[in-house]
Amino acid sequence: MKKIIRSLFSENMCIDLSQGKIENGTPIIIWENHGSNNQKWVYTEDGIIVSALNNEMCLDIQGGIIQNGTKIILWKKHGGDNQKWTITQDGFIVNRLNTNMCLDIQGGNINNGTPIILWERHGGDNQKWKMQRQSS
Repeated sequence: MKKIIRSLFSENMCIDLSQGKIENGTPIIIWENHGSNNQKWVYTEDGIIVSALNNEMCLDIQGGIIQNGTKIILWKKHGGDNQKWTITQDGFIVNRLNTNMCLDIQGGNINNGTPIILWERHGGDNQKWKMQRQSS
């Protein structure tokens, strides 16, 4: 089921594909919710978050580098752990390579186009998310 991944830091903002591009390396950003499929995602049973525009493309940790500040990008699904995520009950989306690392709005900057990065969990709302069904 297609869902948006809404920020709990600012509920009108959600995870978005930069310029709606479906290609390896497309930056994952935060953008005001507009309901298009470039803001919709499917969380699979194996923990991969795939794009509603193309189920062969998913959220990926750039280069598989598990450190603060690594960009989250779109990449062709290969099933590596750098593409597998767990959504915790308290709203974090953590990577399976290191469950202390999660999706983060870079610098807590809640403006359109701010990159989504990997960052150590600190509990801030810029790291908390809610997958939510949206009609349209």
